[in-house]
Amino acid sequence: MLSVSNLSISFEENQVLNGFNLELESGDIFALLGDSGSGKSCALRFIAGLDNAQDGSVNLDGMDLSNRGEHQVEPEARKIGMVFQDYALFPHMTVFQNICFGINKLSKEQKTEKETEKAMDSILNPDEKTPTKDTPNTNNKNPNTNPSTTNDDGDNVKVNTNI
Repeated sequence: MLSVSNLSISFEENQVLNGFNLELESGDIFALLGDSGSGKSCALRFIAGLDNAQDGSVNLDGMDLSNRGEHQVEPEARKIGMVFQDYALFPHMTVFQNICFGINKLSKEQKTEKETEKAMDSILNPDEKTPTKDTPNTNNKNPNTNPSTTNDDGDNVKVNTNI
């Protein structure tokens, strides 16, 4: 279980979060919605261990990751990932290369191109053709500003994955 308690974040006079709480069971899927500047990214960055806060704690499966706004466990040791909304794609890489960029901690068997393409197929396009390592990153002239892809109907589709 992931538990966030009493998270409070301020920037000078601007109180962004005050007493934010969240509890998620293993396997839960949730969406954090709110206006621009309401603290969504601040909460996620604190949970991921990237930023400190004035107050708040994060507990994952009984282990204290953060307490009183300070982190006890480094971000890379948390087993918590975050897909950034902006500046998420490298413009010089293909879609395949961008997705594979973070897979470097997997075992050799898990890293094989065939296994990665299978994973991409099941996650990104369960009913469509699978992008391959040669699929260009053509979602936008500057993919750093809009990390989305376009489906066959021309609709922009955000892609967030946990691999």
